[in-house]
Amino acid sequence: MRVQFAFLAGLMAFATPVWAQDPTVDTKDIESCLAANTDQHACIGRASATCIEDAGGGGAVYGACYGLELDFWDGLLNSTYSDLMTEVQAFDDAADETGSTPAIAEDELRSMQRAWISYRDSRCSLVGLSYNGGTGAGPGGTECKMQATAEQSFVLRDMVDRFQKP
Repeated sequence: MRVQFAFLAGLMAFATPVWAQDPTVDTKDIESCLAANTDQHACIGRASATCIEDAGGGGAVYGACYGLELDFWDGLLNSTYSDLMTEVQAFDDAADETGSTPAIAEDELRSMQRAWISYRDSRCSLVGLSYNGGTGAGPGGTECKMQATAEQSFVLRDMVDRFQKP
């Protein structure tokens, strides 16, 4: 009996989900939404909702679609972080030259982002735990990370704008 169970468990580990269509997220839809909307928060989750509908729903589909959209937001966040780092380094360089303020913006940015990552991960882990071990835990946690990452990309973009103002 134990051998049969181990064999079946091994087979299940290699099983792949069957979907109506492979989950895909059209990042062009997200980009056009961001360009067209003053409320960019309205763009969060749109692509994954379309992905879920097109792929036929189900827990694994939800997780895959949220993960694909999370990848988009994570890329945007990293790009925006890089833009902001360039701006705060220039700010720190100018502060060094004038002596007007201590050159600490770069350190503050790194500290803020590290704290945010820790917060996001704990927050989304808690969201996953709220499913009490159910099948929604993975997709729920991934959706939380997707939303939080998108929101943080907006926060960083606002900071880029602040540091670019004369």
